[in-house]
Amino acid sequence: MELSTGEDHERSVLDAIAATLLERLDELTTRCVDRFQQDSDAYRRVPVEELREASSTGIRAGLASVTQLTGPGEEAATYAARIGEQRAQQGVPVEAVMQTFHAAAQVILSAWDQEAARLEVPIELVLRVHDLSWAWANFVMTQAARGHGRTGLELARRGAEQQAELVRDLLFGRLDPAGLEELCASTELQIAGQYMAFRASLDVVAEGSSQLQRALRSAAGVAHPLTAIIDGDLAGVLSAVPVLGPGHTLALGPAVELTQISQSFVIASETLDTVRAFGRQGVHTSEQLGVLPALLLADELGRRLDVRHFSGLDELGRFGDQLEETVRAYLASERNVGATAHRLAVHPNSVRHRLDRFQQATGLDLRETDSLVTAWWILKMREMLSASHRPISTDVTAEQSAHLGEVRQHAAAM
Repeated sequence: MELSTGEDHERSVLDAIAATLLERLDELTTRCVDRFQQDSDAYRRVPVEELREASSTGIRAGLASVTQLTGPGEEAATYAARIGEQRAQQGVPVEAVMQTFHAAAQVILSAWDQEAARLEVPIELVLRVHDLSWAWANFVMTQAARGHGRTGLELARRGAEQQAELVRDLLFGRLDPAGLEELCASTELQIAGQYMAFRASLDVVAEGSSQLQRALRSAAGVAHPLTAIIDGDLAGVLSAVPVLGPGHTLALGPAVELTQISQSFVIASETLDTVRAFGRQGVHTSEQLGVLPALLLADELGRRLDVRHFSGLDELGRFGDQLEETVRAYLASERNVGATAHRLAVHPNSVRHRLDRFQQATGLDLRETDSLVTAWWILKMREMLSASHRPISTDVTAEQSAHLGEVRQHAAAM
């Protein structure tokens, strides 16, 4: 943007000062680089020759702009953005990058003022040059910050992706000893330490993601827990059990050394599959679930048992539902008739009568161990299917169909 056309004698003065400063380019470049390194330790890691080249290029461009009394253009924007990108790759903070442009402007304006005083340049022209110089400095600072920000985000994304891939390799047992040592060196983990693999559902975490992240940081004992997305779930490594609010579902594997963490992850995955199938929330371990994971592994067996034993119960309609509810309460009450009656608010004789009718409809006598286990298995299978809103299969074999006919005839006679 042009600030002023200027007079011929003003332009000649500006050209003279610019020419003098260009003769002092090496000196001014050195002063700029010294300021950069004094103001920020990060600049001491940047090669000096690279700093000198960037500084001299900036000085030339700035003097050309001031001499023409014009603001910075597209070329200056590109130059500044490139500097910002380079410094981000070198680990120089954006604040330090912006500070260097400010420092360079001070160095150049100080030298310019000396020449202006020697040539007795009118104060109006001096102020115009100052305004233009600071406008130029602010512009390139903004462009550099944008370039730095874009590159910083990209570097952070790449770093996160690389670490996530390491976490996946760790959890799936693909990380060799050298890779494990590298991972521990870049984190606060210890190979011989005790850690638990976790796997958390992200299905309903939208509004509580920050709470989940805080809980994981606390349980991991580090600022940035090792996590990765695996098949839509959040997975990683923790050193303690996290405390989660409502709406979260997280499964933990057993505590092991890092070299065995893949085994812990297998159990965590199995546990999450199970609690998800039953529609449960909170933090769960395999010990809390008992044999429930077996229901997922023997899904088809559970369906066959259901068809064989509970189809007659289903034929009874609401009364069959009542019998099923009674058996659930009976098992939950440790097979105590009195406790079951209290839970259902009915007379104990009603409980005994319903248990007899359940046996007649299903062929399962809850006093026998095999029948008891079978009934529990089918009830848990139905609970799981109900939580996942999946229908129970009605596909039966000829043998099962014949058995069902017998059950139904028996139920109709009751």
